[in-house]
Amino acid sequence: MTTLWKNKNILITGAGSGIGQALAKLFASQGAKLILTDINTENLTQTTQALGASVLIYKTANASEKSDWVALAHDIENKAGHLDVLINNAGMTSFGFFDETSEALFDKVMDVNIKGVVMGCREMLPLLEKSTRGMIVNVASIFGLITMPMMTPYHASKFAVRGFTEALQQDMIFQKKTIDVIGVIPC
Repeated sequence: MTTLWKNKNILITGAGSGIGQALAKLFASQGAKLILTDINTENLTQTTQALGASVLIYKTANASEKSDWVALAHDIENKAGHLDVLINNAGMTSFGFFDETSEALFDKVMDVNIKGVVMGCREMLPLLEKSTRGMIVNVASIFGLITMPMMTPYHASKFAVRGFTEALQQDMIFQKKTIDVIGVIPC
């Protein structure tokens, strides 16, 4: 077992399924202390139960709700004192041509995929600064590099995640903060 992640406080959004769940399992196997969120309570509960003592905190949360981020930051501060890694993984998509996509659905995709990432970084930054070396991992998509029909809101949000992540990385470097910022582009 590698010791790189042992006893590191790692927050993973969207941890109830998919990439988030796979990351939670991987980091649990390496001794990390996990903080898991997902909008789907049932999926989150199943993941949490499977990982047992590796889970420090788990909360049903909506990545696009500031109040959920504020409450989570408070819980982390009280229970862990700091955060070593933030993995902004939660996301959603929609399918349909732009002119057939409601404004409400377009906004919801943008709120979850980019606004959630921005809020997560903003609310968790003070806790990451308390780590010896913090890390932010923002999950974009191959669709933040290329486009195809019927996914306009998703493309817009993932291009934005990529741009935000690159800009945030530059801010951290310029300010000489000990927080690494990484963008991940799953294919």
